[in-house]
Amino acid sequence: MKKILLFMFSLSIFLFSSCGEFTYLSNDWKNIGDEMSFKDWNFNIDNVDGSIEVIKVDPDNFKISVKNLETPKRINELDFGANFIVINGSYFHEDYTPSGFLMIDGKRVGDRMFDQQKSAMMSISDNHFRISDLQDEPIIDTDVFDYALQSFPLLIKDGKGFIKENSGKKSRRTAIGNDKQGNIYIFVSDSYLLSLYEFMEEILKMDIEIDEVINLDGGTSTGLKVQYLGYKNLVDNLALVPNVILFEKK
Repeated sequence: MKKILLFMFSLSIFLFSSCGEFTYLSNDWKNIGDEMSFKDWNFNIDNVDGSIEVIKVDPDNFKISVKNLETPKRINELDFGANFIVINGSYFHEDYTPSGFLMIDGKRVGDRMFDQQKSAMMSISDNHFRISDLQDEPIIDTDVFDYALQSFPLLIKDGKGFIKENSGKKSRRTAIGNDKQGNIYIFVSDSYLLSLYEFMEEILKMDIEIDEVINLDGGTSTGLKVQYLGYKNLVDNLALVPNVILFEKK
């Protein structure tokens, strides 16, 4: 029996390795090509099991953008070609206009702004991804970015947890961040198990030299779609969303 199990295990490794798309690593990360990895991070909260989908991308191999959709859609309706990753973006009002600062192709969308003392910003200029704490670097009228969105709260700053208290309010979660080497990480949990504090704590436990993480819209907005080199993954929204963050293979 042990020989059969060992054979099956060896065969499975061979099959995945020989196809050239999936490489299983010792820490459970799975490589897709040379520029993307993913894993399921399992956790237990109050004796209930849950997981966070984690995707790591090398930004040098992707074109990164923010899209303000002409018509709000669910993630499963979106198609950006053969190889892409798309997640929901930031908060919006009932009329689907942005609740905070949003800039697309260097042009401001809407005129609302969250309190800069309690929020952060994800920006992309010349395909350079950055997260900034707006307490330290507030947005000013002359600022121009290729793409930018304001959201809250900042979950992790300089590798340390930024939220000090646990509200206990559980929901589905979406966040995006970067490590000290410049890799970008997407974090998505589709179960109503994590408060923001618990979400932050789980990310800090991961085998990542994480530097900055910003929370995005969650709850019914949480969504992820991956279609990349034969690998597909979908966490669909429970509601329509008007803005998304897109990674397209160069």
